[in-house]
Amino acid sequence: MLPDPKVTSHIRTGQKVRITRTAGKNDRHLVGRVTDILETEPYNKDGVEVIIDAGFSGYVVDVMDDWPTSEELRMMIREHETQHFELKSSFNVPMQSNARQTIDLRLILAREIVAFLNSKDGGYLCLGVSDEPKIVGLVPDYQKIRKSNESEWRQTGRLVTKELLRDTLQRMMDEGVRKYIRGNPKTFTLPTKFYEFSGKDVCLIKLKPQKNPFYVTPTKGYEEVEFPVRVGTTKSSLNIPDTVEYVRSNFEPDSHDRKTAQD
Repeated sequence: MLPDPKVTSHIRTGQKVRITRTAGKNDRHLVGRVTDILETEPYNKDGVEVIIDAGFSGYVVDVMDDWPTSEELRMMIREHETQHFELKSSFNVPMQSNARQTIDLRLILAREIVAFLNSKDGGYLCLGVSDEPKIVGLVPDYQKIRKSNESEWRQTGRLVTKELLRDTLQRMMDEGVRKYIRGNPKTFTLPTKFYEFSGKDVCLIKLKPQKNPFYVTPTKGYEEVEFPVRVGTTKSSLNIPDTVEYVRSNFEPDSHDRKTAQD
């Protein structure tokens, strides 16, 4: 689950946060890293009370770096999939490689992403980990990237580094899944962070809940429209009546205070 600034258990020392020094107010914001947690209750509607490294105390308005540490991610992987955490072994290299399956795999990831965007809490999609769960890394994706770009990179004299492979994969993911997504794709980003475990890369995608509903269209037009949501540890595409009720309950006026996350 993504950190809630009002829940004490979601705040840890070292996090970069934005605080207000006056309870219940959003003025006089200060930014810093948490050095001490003063909150004595599990929940504070004004935000968890903390001290930041500048020496000031206040109430957390926003958690600015809610990426898990390497050890926290390792623990999340061990605990397997949850309502807020999904594992996938690869972005665009299926078990049996052919063009149709590659497209299907990107569509599958688009559905997973939209299910998180439509949820109340958001979550994380982790690539490079199999269902066992086992960290398998992103070597097959990197190999495909190398093969696709080898000629261009050789001509331009680009040095193939891990950073280049990561950046290229990130761009391919954004372009590869965005074409299946409808709603208002400009209002969401696809924030990613790479971790390395024993020489194997894992890519974590952070997906925060959105202000407006999002849909998936498997075809170029609107002949087919899906509305995926997160249900327990899986995604589910709702039928039309259930979609209408879900949108009314989660995106209509009484829920307009949900903020669109931008990183």
